[in-house]
Amino acid sequence: MISTISKQAEPLTLSKTAERHQQDGLILKNEAGLHRKNPTWKLVEQVIRKLDAGHGNSYCCLEAPGDTYIQTLHGFNGYHLEWRVTNGPTYTHYRACYPGASSKFFELKKHDYMNSGEHRDLLHLEDVIDSFRAFYRGEAMPAFFEWRILNI
Repeated sequence: MISTISKQAEPLTLSKTAERHQQDGLILKNEAGLHRKNPTWKLVEQVIRKLDAGHGNSYCCLEAPGDTYIQTLHGFNGYHLEWRVTNGPTYTHYRACYPGASSKFFELKKHDYMNSGEHRDLLHLEDVIDSFRAFYRGEAMPAFFEWRILNI
């Protein structure tokens, strides 16, 4: 179930060391079966760019230790992007959306199924890549998005 509550993301950093460009222990996964620990940024970007629209490789996830992760799903009409922040036994799961865009119900269309959401949830590839880069570097959730809390 998707909540209609919107919340501006609070600054979150996964690392306190400014000079580090990658978090230790990241795991990159995709629907096609990739499972790579401590991937390079180049590989992460390649995996995102090679996602298809529902032919067996439409999803990827980058997970930090402790079950905090960012994930995306590719469809014919855009991408959905979610960021989960885990704190012990609890978590908050966010979906990125464009501020000011329509909140009218709209599906991400894929070859093999539809993923429900709002029209403003349909994102462009470069914005998804920028968000994965921020996660990879241990930076805050990008402020150019509104981050809606999902009740899942």
